[in-house]
Amino acid sequence: MKEILDAITQPVGYRWFIKGPVVLVTHDGALVGKSNLLNTRIPQFRIGETSMHEASLALSLHLYFVLNPNSGGITGDSPGGNLAFRVGPFDLKNTSVRDILNQIVSQHCDGAWVVQQPPWTTGKDLGHGLWKMLEYDRTDAEYSRELQAWGLGLQNR
Repeated sequence: MKEILDAITQPVGYRWFIKGPVVLVTHDGALVGKSNLLNTRIPQFRIGETSMHEASLALSLHLYFVLNPNSGGITGDSPGGNLAFRVGPFDLKNTSVRDILNQIVSQHCDGAWVVQQPPWTTGKDLGHGLWKMLEYDRTDAEYSRELQAWGLGLQNR
């Protein structure tokens, strides 16, 4: 497995490592420290049992309010996700966005989260969400169509 991951990641500037039950892949050009929104600490992330998708959405909202403390709120609607992929409850304090995402996917083990913008832009949300949660309930082709590097202008084929 190590040789396969090395062969996939290293030629394109990525590296991988294992943290607990999660395989993390990162780019050498990714922003570090507080300049990377994934390192933003959420003072308290408390949600009940829900789908992986809903947990990800809740985390997006928590991050928004940490970054915009004077915001009056957000309105909208979102599909609820597949309830077969339940996670939670969570009551985490002073935890980074990255670590919360890792806990969400490691609790169910049939999913992943991916950053959906170029690594050098992770200091801001480009308007389509910093990450995407994937519940492994479809074919490989469907996942590959969902994954796009928006900031690079890559198109699905």
